[in-house]
Amino acid sequence: MKAAALAQAAEPWTGPLDRDIYGDARNVAPGWHIHYLEREWRNWLGENEIIPKNPDGIS
Repeated sequence: MKAAALAQAAEPWTGPLDRDIYGDARNVAPGWHIHYLEREWRNWLGENEIIPKNPDGIS
């Protein structure tokens, strides 16, 4: 039962991102693989059980 709870807690956040966010990310992190950064960010959210309030960073 404990292993199932850990696996569930580490599940990445799957919410949508605005398409424009990828262009913004390329401007901030030139030369980086944007989809890799996104995957790492989503995994980090899942591992820390975080649900972002404003994932696109748009106010």
